[in-house]
Amino acid sequence: MNLEERIVKLEALYTHQQKLVQDLDQVVFEQSKKIDQLQRDLKLLVGEIRQLRDGGREGRRPEEEIPPHY
Repeated sequence: MNLEERIVKLEALYTHQQKLVQDLDQVVFEQSKKIDQLQRDLKLLVGEIRQLRDGGREGRRPEEEIPPHY
């Protein structure tokens, strides 16, 4: 294999590697967006679960509570 053939082969490999890096970068970007969305969803769900667990009393003062006999 002469020098010119080696250079052509290296250029082809380099081009392939560039494409692979771009594809992987896109995958990482999409996964990052998905993770961010899942974290927001999880935060909302945790808040809703806490509200249900606490009977929806979060943020209420005791004097605002309805007495049990009502």
